[in-house]
Amino acid sequence: MKKFLLVSAACAMLSGSANAAMYLIGAPADPNWSPAVGIEMEEVDGGWKWSGFVGETDYFAFATQLADPDNINWDDFNANYRISPDDGDGTEAATGVYAMHLGAPAGAFHGAGTEVTYFVQETDGAYTLSVTEKDSTPLYLIGQAGGGEWSPMKGIKMKNVDGGWEWSGFVGEADYFAFATQLMDEEDWATFNANYRLSPAEEYTEPEAVPGEYALRFGTPEGAFHGNDSNVKYFVKEVNGEYTLTVTDVKVENPWPDDAIWGVVGSFNGWGENPDFKMTEIRPGVWKATMYDFSGSFKFRANENWDYNFGSASQNSGEATLIEADGVYEIAWNGVDFNIPEEVEEVIFELDLNTSTLTIDGLTPTFLALRGNFIDWQFEWSYLFNEVESGVYMLYLDGVGEDWRFKISDQDWNEFYTTGVTDMVAGEIYPLIDRDGPDMGVDRTYSEVTMFLNVDEEYFSFYGEVANSVARAEIESGNARYFNMQGVEVKNPSDGIFIRLVNGKSEKITLK
Repeated sequence: MKKFLLVSAACAMLSGSANAAMYLIGAPADPNWSPAVGIEMEEVDGGWKWSGFVGETDYFAFATQLADPDNINWDDFNANYRISPDDGDGTEAATGVYAMHLGAPAGAFHGAGTEVTYFVQETDGAYTLSVTEKDSTPLYLIGQAGGGEWSPMKGIKMKNVDGGWEWSGFVGEADYFAFATQLMDEEDWATFNANYRLSPAEEYTEPEAVPGEYALRFGTPEGAFHGNDSNVKYFVKEVNGEYTLTVTDVKVENPWPDDAIWGVVGSFNGWGENPDFKMTEIRPGVWKATMYDFSGSFKFRANENWDYNFGSASQNSGEATLIEADGVYEIAWNGVDFNIPEEVEEVIFELDLNTSTLTIDGLTPTFLALRGNFIDWQFEWSYLFNEVESGVYMLYLDGVGEDWRFKISDQDWNEFYTTGVTDMVAGEIYPLIDRDGPDMGVDRTYSEVTMFLNVDEEYFSFYGEVANSVARAEIESGNARYFNMQGVEVKNPSDGIFIRLVNGKSEKITLK
């Protein structure tokens, strides 16, 4: 009877409004579960509120009063002050509303591993707990990861989890990315970079984001990571203004056999009456095929077995997806047919099982142009190379600055070229390197420049003239010596042909 009277008195005291204290007790306040330790909740909107991160193994309840630390009596505390879930011990406090009651000695909630807001309200002696996601600063994955593009207006919102932000997916080796705390309403790069962008801590580096931990910082306009052709999880956490990125591998289970060989199947082979056109795995999970004089409907399947097939992800009433231009198309398990309606001389299929995409090349003419920091790396027709013979391209420019950094690329960066040399000299031949290599540049300013790109023999070269003022500056600084064609050193060269000597290496140049 005494116990009943105590509970009734406590309920009567609290009924009608939030006019007394409420405490969050348990692991979030004290991993040792002392009834004398708790987090006092904020009294607001006729109830009590608390926000924070609660892990999946963090157990907790609520209390209207804490115990005397010098005289802890669990029985008295549980019977009179402790508020626990009606569903009993081990209730997961995910987003939702839960009924609670006073006097449950063993009852407790546990967290869901998220940032949450708990709101406790009492009406006529009945308690409820409302759990919502905590309003927190969003974080966005920006750049090319996840199929994105470099724009301060576009990004993938990361998930709030474990006190940080998380995103999982496939990131290619050529996919560059960073993070941002806010997206812009316009292409305002200066404001965006200085205030919202998070990039690698080392200025202007482009580290490969392999599994590990990386420091981040605000305001690095040229800093970015790049992927490593794998499925990964990115987890960003902030502690006292310091951000870190943790990268871990993600294992993706596929329904097809590990030794599967993918191929193209369609109207061209009677939908399997003849052998499928075999594809080649160019890197893990990415298969490629080049087909000639091709048209009609098609799909992709493994080991010539319809149990393992991909088609178009289009939901257009089951109709085939018409392909009339190069591009990247989403694929789906057992998806609808693709269809190329007009015969093409050559088409290239690149099936990426990591990102569930199909890249098609060969339908749209490819144009190559010089792209660099002098035009914000955009594709501009005024810098277009002309194909002067098969595989050989030429571009004439009024001039090239020694501060230029550039590569040669098609419209969508699907095909691009570089030598990786930033101090190239006119008249030399430079071999092309891996397309993800460093940018190109010249050793000094040239005028009337003609560039040559030979994609078949894989080299780049250029010819140009050096301004008289540039030559004189090199002579005055002692960086170079100039001689006329008779071998006489010239201290004040003007228009004409000269021999330039630098570090024991000579070259014939034209001054203008």
